[in-house]
Amino acid sequence: MTPPHSPRPPHAPHAPHAPHSSHSPHPCHSPHPSLAFYHKPFESSLPQSTVVHHDTEKHAVQLDVSLFFPKGGGQPGDKGHLSSSLGHAFRVIETLKGQEPHSCLLYLHPDDPLPPLGENLAQHIDWTFRQAVMAMHTSLHLLCATLAFSVTGGSISPEKSRLDFDTQGQPMPHKDEISEKLNNLAQKNLTVTPFYTDWEFLDLNPHIVRTLSVQPPRNSESLRLVRIGPEHAPVDLQPCGGTHVASTKDIPTLKVAKIENKGQLNKRVTIVFS
Repeated sequence: MTPPHSPRPPHAPHAPHAPHSSHSPHPCHSPHPSLAFYHKPFESSLPQSTVVHHDTEKHAVQLDVSLFFPKGGGQPGDKGHLSSSLGHAFRVIETLKGQEPHSCLLYLHPDDPLPPLGENLAQHIDWTFRQAVMAMHTSLHLLCATLAFSVTGGSISPEKSRLDFDTQGQPMPHKDEISEKLNNLAQKNLTVTPFYTDWEFLDLNPHIVRTLSVQPPRNSESLRLVRIGPEHAPVDLQPCGGTHVASTKDIPTLKVAKIENKGQLNKRVTIVFS
């Protein structure tokens, strides 16, 4: 089932610029069939999947297809539960990437047994958790679009998220000014579009990678990008493997909670839903 969007709660020294490119990215390929969190990002349950692997040491299982997003790129892994046709429930307390490509390990609560290999299970993610994480993740992309600094680190949680910026000694705008710009962008009802393109696009447009120390891993045939706004004039365009809301209108009202000094040049900007 596709859950309805939650109602909105009572919701730089340099001028930010729209991303530019040497040529438009050409969509190609699609997510691996086992990665249901990409194919069905707005569904909270998946009625059928099969246990294909046990990791008894980690008390975890691998399914043939995963609606559960694995921890990575600063985004936390999904939580929730699995259920069998006999009414048995297995609580999922963490999701991490498996050793095999396109695989996910679902860590079960230590008090729950491992379901048998070959067992057919329904998957149920904690939608409240996922929805908040998606909104936060998209909000951080808007923060990148608002502040024209390189990113040195970040993390996402349902309650608060943050990015660290290398300001190169330039002044950081006041937190109220950043909050206003973030909410103005969110209220524009901008479409959020994940898609895949060839690696040549990144080679020709290295500026779309906002992180100073981390490059997208080239362990797949194509590069996943997330675009906010129209194709001809995106507000933000950057490589990203995470989950996002469908539109910026699904982001609750944002507030910059604090701006901290992290070293001589780094500023940490923490955002929350107000």
